[in-house]
Amino acid sequence: MSTGTKRCFVSIDLPASMKDYLLRLQKPGIYWIKWMKPANMHITLNFLGDINESEIESAREILSEVAAAHHSFRLRLDTLRQERDMLWGMPSHSDETELIQNELKDRLKH
Repeated sequence: MSTGTKRCFVSIDLPASMKDYLLRLQKPGIYWIKWMKPANMHITLNFLGDINESEIESAREILSEVAAAHHSFRLRLDTLRQERDMLWGMPSHSDETELIQNELKDRLKH
C-alpha cells in the first residue's frame, strides 16, 4: 500500500437479524475457516483499491448520489461457498444490486 492511501471498498452493511443468523451458522471448532465478527459482515459491491484522501472524498460524494437515486431492496442469502480457508455467504441474484454495482463501477473509475 502506498503512503497516504487507504485500501477501500464499497459494501452493503447487513441487518442485525442477518448477522445473528450468520453468527449462529459459525462453528468455532472448525479452526481452518476464518470466522468473521458480526460487525464486519457485509456484501462487497466494488473494490476501489488503494486510494488517497481526495479520491476517498470524491468516492463519498458519488456514493451519496448513487444511494439517493435508489430505493430500499431485499436480499436473500442463497448459498454458502467455501473458498480456500473462508466460507462465503452468497446472496441471491438481485437486479437492484447489479444496477447499483454497475453504476458505481462506471462512476468510480479512477
